[in-house]
Amino acid sequence: MHGAVSSQEAQGADATHAPGAVSRDDNNDVALALALAARAVEYVVDLGAGRYGASVTYGPGQRITGIVLRRSAQSEDSAESAAPAFVAEAHIVVAAAAVSSVVASDTDGSPVLLWIANEARRALAATLQRLRPNEKWDIDITIDDLRDGDAGALSGAQ
Repeated sequence: MHGAVSSQEAQGADATHAPGAVSRDDNNDVALALALAARAVEYVVDLGAGRYGASVTYGPGQRITGIVLRRSAQSEDSAESAAPAFVAEAHIVVAAAAVSSVVASDTDGSPVLLWIANEARRALAATLQRLRPNEKWDIDITIDDLRDGDAGALSGAQ
């Protein structure tokens, strides 16, 4: 699933406390990936490594699985203001029990997995807005797996 989120849209998204803004000049993608990986989203129990295990952000002595940060590929013909400059990918693992336990009225009529992916996208958008407020991000959410978990796993993620 794929969605672009502007600064204005992200401002309206719900979010919990996160560290102060991280500038692009610091080139601290590891800190940003850690902040994104720590977002608690209902029914998301873990982050996945992607189809080939390559969905990782690397830093000095660190490896953050499930979050990929990169610049978007823009053609020379496209206007820079029209397309997001950066892409954030999150590979999530959803609690299998969510498929049967989420009531349709909770999801506004959307399919359960689509609703969970959209909730994850909103949480990431809010974090990106807070940490990098002057940047426009395209957010891709991929559901890597469904995993059996205990009842406590249904309340949040890493």
